[in-house]
Amino acid sequence: MKVSKVKAKARGTHPTGKAKAAATTAQASATPTEQERVGTKLTSAERLARFNALYQFVSLHTGKQRPKTPQVRNSAWTHLFGLATSSQQMEKVVKLFPQWRDMGRAWTPQIAENFIRRCEELACPQIALQVFTDHPKYGMDLSTLPAARQLLHSLHVEHPLSDSIAVSALYKIYDLPPLSSDLISCAMLASACFKNNTPESVAVAKGLVPSLRSLLEKTPPKDMALPAKTDKALRARTAEKEKAWLAWTLAKIEKALEKQGEDFAWLRQWRGESGHLQAAAA
Repeated sequence: MKVSKVKAKARGTHPTGKAKAAATTAQASATPTEQERVGTKLTSAERLARFNALYQFVSLHTGKQRPKTPQVRNSAWTHLFGLATSSQQMEKVVKLFPQWRDMGRAWTPQIAENFIRRCEELACPQIALQVFTDHPKYGMDLSTLPAARQLLHSLHVEHPLSDSIAVSALYKIYDLPPLSSDLISCAMLASACFKNNTPESVAVAKGLVPSLRSLLEKTPPKDMALPAKTDKALRARTAEKEKAWLAWTLAKIEKALEKQGEDFAWLRQWRGESGHLQAAAA
C-alpha cells in the first residue's frame, strides 16, 4: 500500500471565508457531536459525510505542509474508525498512518485496540495484521495482551493459518509474554492448528497442548465462568468476551483431541468445573 501524500496549495496569506468555514467544519468533526454521544443512529449519507469531513481534516493536518493549528487529537482516529463502514475506508485511513508517525506522534495502546476491533467488525483483520507486521512504515505498536488476543481472535477461524502464525510471531517482536504462556492466546492458536488439520499443523497443536494443560491447572475454573446471557452489558466487556473465546476454543480443542485419540479427560473436567460445558449444552 503506497503512502498517500497530501500537498496543500497556498491560497494567499489570508484564508478566505470559505476556507475558514471548511476548517471550522472539519475541526468540529474531530470531536464527537452531541448526537454521537447519545448514540443516535446516523443515516448512511450522514455517516459518509462525517467520515469524509474528518478524513479530510486529518489528512490535511498530518501532511507535510500542514497548518500549525488546529492539531489532530488522538480521539480523531477512533472517530474515523467508528465512522468507517467498509474495508476500503479502513484502507484509506491506514494510508494516513505514516504521516502521523512522521510527525513524531505516538499511537496510544487504546487506539491500537480500537483499530484492531474495528477491523474485525468490518471483516478486514488482515489490514490490521499488515499494520503490525510493518512497524517501520506505520509505527503502531502491538503493546498489550488484549490487543494481541483481539488480533489473533479476528484471524484464527476464517483466515489462513499462516496469518495466526504471523500474529504469534508478533508476541516476541513486541515484547509481549510468550503466546504459550497466555491461556487465551494459546487456546486460540491450538484450535486454529487443529482446524487446519495437516500433519504439520496438528503437530504444532499437539506441541501446544502441554502448555495449555499447565495453564488450565493454574487457572481456577470459576475465574473463567461465563456471565449470564441476559447480562449484555457485562458480556460486552473485553475480559468477558475473552472468556467466551476461551470457552469456544476449548470445546473445539476437546473435539480435536478426541478425534486424534488423545487424552481429553483433563480438559472435559476443567470445562465442567468452569461451567463452560453446561453453557455449551444450554
